[in-house]
Amino acid sequence: MHPSPWTRFHSAIRQALSANEPGAYAAALKQIEATGSRTQKALARLLLAHEQRDWETLLVLSRAGDVDFAEAKPHEIRALGELGRLDEMVQAYQNAKRWLFFRNRQECMLFVFAFTGRIERVQQLVDGPLVGLDEESKIYWIAVARLRRDRNDEAARSMLRKLSETGTGDGVRRSAAQQLRRAIQEMSMSLSLIGESERAVDAMSPMDGSRVEQLQQWAKRSRKARMRAALLLLLMAIIWVVLQSHFRW
Repeated sequence: MHPSPWTRFHSAIRQALSANEPGAYAAALKQIEATGSRTQKALARLLLAHEQRDWETLLVLSRAGDVDFAEAKPHEIRALGELGRLDEMVQAYQNAKRWLFFRNRQECMLFVFAFTGRIERVQQLVDGPLVGLDEESKIYWIAVARLRRDRNDEAARSMLRKLSETGTGDGVRRSAAQQLRRAIQEMSMSLSLIGESERAVDAMSPMDGSRVEQLQQWAKRSRKARMRAALLLLLMAIIWVVLQSHFRW
């Protein structure tokens, strides 16, 4: 039995990541872009733009409609945040949140909170729903949130400087270096939100996704309980009919 094209796609990605060699992941994506199916090529292009931290291209590809919504939307939201288009980022999240899977929703929240300087909420996410993130990613997003709140935060700059020099992955080193450059370039730029966006972010909670999932689980259990009750009533009705027929009540 031959592996499916998507099995080979994910296998190539896993092998590239496990190799832990500079450029191996990007090389694997370029190979898929050259030889894969149309949908595989589209996904490879999206992932390659993300790996190269080419946010303008990533934004275009995430909106092209060639990649599944669950994969494209988090990339669109991150790209908007990286480009400083914060009101668009908040609006994109607000429009998409009800359709996102739990993990994607928490990831998008992380982007929104980090790029709008909500340090405490980023900390809540990485200590709670996103506790499984690797340590470098946690440090990165906390540093981003701190710099977005205060461009003069030397501790955040130091965290990013260290990641840019010693980070284990090409992507995290590239991202950290970008954030350091932007911190200097955007010193005189306003990255504040309009009132509507500010209120929307303030109303967001890191635990929102957890409550939704709990309600979904409760609804599923309730449906199962109702089904069991209905089957029990049906069984009792059948027994009653059989008894009536047998004893001619």
